Amino acid sequence: MSRGIEQRIDWFLAHNPSAVGMCLNHTWQATDLPSVGCDDANAAVDYVKRNGELRGGGDPPRGAWVLWRSSTFGHAALSLGDKRIASTDVNGQPVGKVSIDYPSTHWGHSYAGWCDWYGERFTVGDKGGDDVPLTDDEIERIARKVWAFQIPEEGDSKEEKPAKVYLRQTWNRAGKAAQQEADQ
Repeated sequence: MSRGIEQRIDWFLAHNPSAVGMCLNHTWQATDLPSVGCDDANAAVDYVKRNGELRGGGDPPRGAWVLWRSSTFGHAALSLGDKRIASTDVNGQPVGKVSIDYPSTHWGHSYAGWCDWYGERFTVGDKGGDDVPLTDDEIERIARKVWAFQIPEEGDSKEEKPAKVYLRQTWNRAGKAAQQEADQ
């Protein structure tokens, strides 16, 4: 089980990475997740993106992983919220707090996005609202997964039905129950 948001950030800032350029390893250790075998932050971007978990937007929620691409190894850091990150190798220090644009403006890295998944889901904070904004592509991807999901029939049957059929039946049952309650 991964560390909570504040424990993750506290660990990141309280420990020094094992060497310069170990940002992915340090971010991974702070989160306390099982290894998925990525060698560097560029590979982590590819892995997270391939699994449909890379999010856009320049103000990731607190505790999220923030990722950049580069021609060498890329960069990984933790979001502090408010467009700030906990990062390795900043301002001559092993770890520190900087603006989210630091890897781009100081090292020429390209912002890739953020995630709350690295082989398994981990908690992140919000930005003061109820939801983290999603792009149209993210909404479409989620909708395709929901509608394609197969739900097993109840009982001994091994048959499965599409989620949209299950959702429609559930909606109809809920509507009937609400109507019966209103009639009483």
